[in-house]
Amino acid sequence: MGARQWCRMWCNPPMQPDAVAIGALRPRLEKLAELLDRIEFTLPTDAREEAEQARGAIVKTVTEYLIPRLDEPEAPVVAAVIGATGTGKSTIVNSLANDRISDVGALRPTTRSPVLWAHRDHAGRYWSEFVARVRERVGATVEVVIGDDELTQELTVIDTSPAEYIAPSGRNPAEDVLALADLCVFVTSPTRYADISAWQFLREIRWRGVPMLFVLNRLPPDRDEAVALLNDFASRLHNNGLLLEPDAAMVFGVNEAVGDRWHGGLEPSAVGALRNELGAVSNSGYRDTLVAMTAYTTGRNVVDRSRIVLDEFDKVVAIAAELEVVVDESYDNQATEINELLASGGLSDMARHRTWSEAAVDLTAIVTRRAGVAAQETARVWLADPAGSVLLEGKGASLWRHTEDTSWDVQGRLEEWEGTLSEVAVKHGRSGTMGGRAAKKVAAKSWSLVVAPGEKAPWGVRRRLGKSMDAYISDAQDSLGRVVRDALEVDASRFRKHLGMEIDVAKQIDRNVVAISALLHGEVPPLESVPDPATVEETVDSIGEDLESIESDETAEEPGSLEDGDDLADVANTDAEHTGEDPQIKIEPIEEEDTDA
Repeated sequence: MGARQWCRMWCNPPMQPDAVAIGALRPRLEKLAELLDRIEFTLPTDAREEAEQARGAIVKTVTEYLIPRLDEPEAPVVAAVIGATGTGKSTIVNSLANDRISDVGALRPTTRSPVLWAHRDHAGRYWSEFVARVRERVGATVEVVIGDDELTQELTVIDTSPAEYIAPSGRNPAEDVLALADLCVFVTSPTRYADISAWQFLREIRWRGVPMLFVLNRLPPDRDEAVALLNDFASRLHNNGLLLEPDAAMVFGVNEAVGDRWHGGLEPSAVGALRNELGAVSNSGYRDTLVAMTAYTTGRNVVDRSRIVLDEFDKVVAIAAELEVVVDESYDNQATEINELLASGGLSDMARHRTWSEAAVDLTAIVTRRAGVAAQETARVWLADPAGSVLLEGKGASLWRHTEDTSWDVQGRLEEWEGTLSEVAVKHGRSGTMGGRAAKKVAAKSWSLVVAPGEKAPWGVRRRLGKSMDAYISDAQDSLGRVVRDALEVDASRFRKHLGMEIDVAKQIDRNVVAISALLHGEVPPLESVPDPATVEETVDSIGEDLESIESDETAEEPGSLEDGDDLADVANTDAEHTGEDPQIKIEPIEEEDTDA
């Protein structure tokens, strides 16, 4: 295929893709889509809607086009025929087939569902899954026309709904089909090619990186007029970055004077040049390059749009961080006040109880009430903030008070605290006087000293703690203070969950974007030397290795040898790579025997 044909499809031809790098993209792309699917733009920002649309588009592009296409690179080329109502899309398809594939007309309900034209020899998992993906996107009404035309042996043609048609679901079926295509045949007419909506659609196609063939249909019979229209259309395409040169020869012109035939199409000669080009790009000799370049360019655009999403997400994270400061301050203030009361003897009235379990009921009531105060204070400040007020709507109304489970959670934590008090007693007890049973007795008799530090300690407690009494009470108060803070943090976590910020996810997305970009530019070794991010996070973190150092390591040591300083998990994973087994091997720590017994 000559340079002119490629120029028709590629305004800015990318570098020739490396087959190994293209194959290595799959695990990275799969992880990127998974991570992007987890983030939410819950807070209002200037470009929130655009970022959310971009995020959704990336996920669909990766999961519904790139990964399936990388899995089946030898599947037929998919060409989506796209155009506005009345431009003659179906006429072009029928003319290519020299048969009635799709009904024609100025406005016809039948074209609101795509028509898929394929060869009867197509079969296998990819084909059935591809048709299923089309139907999942645009509905079960997709019509499939099977034939024996040699053009469709390596090419599947989809006559889409009009580009401007919006389905009852609110989706654009033409855009949905385009997301699954390797090639776009854009059909327009002299009366429609200047429409603003058409250029908006073309810009979206260009973002996807899909090669385009341009057809100016229904040209007038007057040659000079037809040439003028072709030149004007080519010039507009060039000015919008869709053609390398403003050359009318790069546009397929179709003359309406050829006339309609019985099948709703034109004479075969009217679309002969277009049919020849479609046959050339779908030929196995060029198909692999076409598919690889489409996947390559789409991958580059996924990287660019992912960075846009991350930039906007950074703004969301910054807003969330400010709101989180309010949560921290409100709950920290209440925890600090309770702990100050504890240290100053302000809670000494609880010492009147016979047991800690009884005293814990009083402290539970205090902590629960303080949680409610912190919640109200946080909600009040959030309400005055544009982003915070959005979060308080709907389910956020429950944030104005503590949860129904707060008192139960606090009570349980406080009762458990008495058990930890014996550990503090052992720490400060006189040498040789504090066994396990003695420590429990000290804890049972000394909890009142923690809430009422001015009280006189029982003789048995003084005997076993001696001069460490003050240090013991101080440590015990600190321990109880941490329990109070932890209990309040549980209530505060509701606000953090409402913020929905997964900053760690954003960092993982960024790592995958960097890795994908590097792969596309040939800057990292083949897939065998580049572990999947999921595996890296599960295994490398546990053995203290850095992701970047692994990705840059182009050599692997011989399996089975253990040198000084090597980690056992490293050798096990290396062996697995050489044997083709799952490298995600867990090396469980060896539990030490309990020698206290």
